[in-house]
Amino acid sequence: MLFCKICAYLSNESEKENVGKERRISKKSSCREIQIRIEKFNKYLDGRAYYLISDINEIKMTGAVISESRELAEKYLPEFIKTADIRSDDIELCEVTFKELEDLLSVAEDNCFIDDGDDIMEKFNIRNIYRETRHMLFDVGENLIEDMSRRTIYGKIEKTLYARTLVPEIDRIFAGPENKRFRGHPCHYIMMTDDENDARKDTYRALLSALYANRRLYLRRYFFIDLDPTVKVSRSSFESVFFMSKGGCVVMRYRPTDESEEGGRASANREIVEMVGEIVKKYRNETLAIVCIPKNCTKTRLMFYEYMCSVNIVEFGEENARGETAERYLKNLCAENGVRGNKGLFARIEKGKGYSSCELKRIFDEWYNIKLKSEIFPQYKNISSDEIKNHMEDGICSADKQLAELIGLSEAKQVIKRSKDYFMAQRIFSDKGFLVDRPAMSMVFTGSPGTCKTTVARLVSEIFCDAGILSEGKLVECGRGDLVGRYVGWTAQQVQKKFREAKGSVLFIDEAYSLVDAHSGSFGDEAINTIVQEMENHRDDVLVIFAGYSDKMEAFLNKNPGLRSRIAFHVHFDDYTPDELCEISRLIASKKGLNISAEAMKKLRVIYEIISKQSDFGNGRAARNIIESAKMSMASRLLAGNIENLTSKEITTIIPEDIPEPVLPARTKRVVGF
Repeated sequence: MLFCKICAYLSNESEKENVGKERRISKKSSCREIQIRIEKFNKYLDGRAYYLISDINEIKMTGAVISESRELAEKYLPEFIKTADIRSDDIELCEVTFKELEDLLSVAEDNCFIDDGDDIMEKFNIRNIYRETRHMLFDVGENLIEDMSRRTIYGKIEKTLYARTLVPEIDRIFAGPENKRFRGHPCHYIMMTDDENDARKDTYRALLSALYANRRLYLRRYFFIDLDPTVKVSRSSFESVFFMSKGGCVVMRYRPTDESEEGGRASANREIVEMVGEIVKKYRNETLAIVCIPKNCTKTRLMFYEYMCSVNIVEFGEENARGETAERYLKNLCAENGVRGNKGLFARIEKGKGYSSCELKRIFDEWYNIKLKSEIFPQYKNISSDEIKNHMEDGICSADKQLAELIGLSEAKQVIKRSKDYFMAQRIFSDKGFLVDRPAMSMVFTGSPGTCKTTVARLVSEIFCDAGILSEGKLVECGRGDLVGRYVGWTAQQVQKKFREAKGSVLFIDEAYSLVDAHSGSFGDEAINTIVQEMENHRDDVLVIFAGYSDKMEAFLNKNPGLRSRIAFHVHFDDYTPDELCEISRLIASKKGLNISAEAMKKLRVIYEIISKQSDFGNGRAARNIIESAKMSMASRLLAGNIENLTSKEITTIIPEDIPEPVLPARTKRVVGF
């Protein structure tokens, strides 16, 4: 279905004057008369097309047409202009998106040129479909194909790493004569790419321009969709996109959740690929499909071939650039940014190594960042190194200060500082132009409950963000319940969802040992295996911290051979000493506006000596609970006394009577004679 906007510019001053006068005298009655004439005209077209006026002012008339084809829309356009009693020698007809059509209908309804825009959409069976597209659970958008010359199309593709596989198809598109009318699609496309940059979009846009220029598409409008297997997709909503794109194209980007799927097991991947395949086959001769898949996802690729078995598929993808090809790609990036490459840039290309466009873009960005500071804006030449030095030596980062102010945890503080220093040193080396490999960032936090592991994990996320190691600096907490699904195929999806949520941040997996199940092949094993894979996939943008008891974490690390090798730092949190617990109590009380008397502090010291010898005594949590209990006891004590004569010191001071006695474990009594 074709949607076009009509603009008719008024021919002469008298016409403009008449229109203005007419609108001022009786806008509503005038519009009603025009509406009656156009409705009669549309009845004559018998559903093949529908014309309407959206607005008229002293300069131009704006309208719209819904039509089966552009030829039909152009054929009856002069007659429509005549029916609307508009004198114009300058008429434009341009295709618009679904959203723009709705806006034109809404304005027409407000101006009384139509009664109800929904009724018009219903005539063409698009009202309910449009409502569905507005409430889809997957990301969907619209765009229009650009007009490009043949030379421009080849030029855009030659600048990418898709040229070797895509140019033969562009040659085939232009090989035959231009189609006089739309006849269907001899093939559909699979695009194998990991590219998150504009090169992927530029490539399929150039392909669409070639198809449109050769009349292989008669709609400029195309939909683009991001499909996420973790989100349930309504078949009717998905199919409505293909229905609305008859004569046009649907571009789908699909990122599978689990490439290690075993044959015969149900999975969200297989379900969604099957649905896509069935709908592509149903609309194969009406709606073109372009499916974008990560290039290493071979199982997903084969699934698409399996479910689109009766559809001709042309596959193209991004090749790895080596040597001169990689240098040429970098030169193109330089040209786009108006700079000239130098030896420092091209020296970053290792001999014999293949690079994706994403990797080359990252190399260029790192080099360009240095060039901006050192040559284009030399006044910023040393700012990066100086700021990093200030962070390292002066500790100006508030998260650094908070970590330093935490009581105890000397070993944990030392390891975290060492890890931060290491990663920042790598960044400094990179700023100096050295090629460095970024190692795994993940950590293991071991220790008893209440030793501030979660608090330190939050501070690590902020510290690493302030240092430029992480981009977001959030803390995403999860446990077994957040990672292990109830049914087959759910676990991998949930793990991958958490990694996406933690992009640029810290993923904190508490009690990670709970993922270890008694028998192999369980959902826990699936979660651990997926975690290992995702740690590799998100090596540069997610810092994973596993937390738990020391002895149980050892069993967890031994569960998967690849797990331990992906962990860079082991941070142990010692139990707090009685003196440290006293300091923690003083700090907690001060934050609540309270003081602890010297006698009360002596009593606390004795209590902590006793409870610290118990297993799982709670560490900092125990101190917090004792102060909370003391605060309530103090309130009861003060209310029982002479309230009117209380001083501010009495109201804010915890004394020994307020502190509860420790609860000791009950001793087992021996029963004699029974």
